[in-house]
Amino acid sequence: RLQDLFDILATSALILLVGLFALGPLTINLAMGPSYSPAVPIFLVHVLSLPFIFLRQGFSRWVIIKNMAKFSMMTQGAGALLNVGLNLVLIPPLGGIGAAVATLFSYAAASYFALLLSSDTQPIFRMMTRSLFQPWRGIRKLMILYRKFRNG
Repeated sequence: RLQDLFDILATSALILLVGLFALGPLTINLAMGPSYSPAVPIFLVHVLSLPFIFLRQGFSRWVIIKNMAKFSMMTQGAGALLNVGLNLVLIPPLGGIGAAVATLFSYAAASYFALLLSSDTQPIFRMMTRSLFQPWRGIRKLMILYRKFRNG
């Protein structure tokens, strides 16, 4: 069941990511005006974080069930420290893009790659990887959910 959850979360994040990449620049320019055009690349880098944010939500459910709150707190704390460190390095040369890249790397490190550090969480890493690199699994499950919802 956890694999199903990761499949749905990863696919949903990827669908949203594609939609935001396609419509985000136009929406920002229409809603905010052309003076906000420099924010578009920053927005798009932030959008790349979505799969890691979505998958972390599924992982959080597992953390509660398996009483792994300490591991979760440590990985999130390490992610926050990584974000601060990367911001110190990347903002001076890159500005807002540097901050967005720091955030992306921090989410990826804390929510995905950190799962390699413990034998308890390595199976979760493999599930997430499967979900990220086989999005058709989630599409199939989303279609099943849609049919169930539509048919009551």
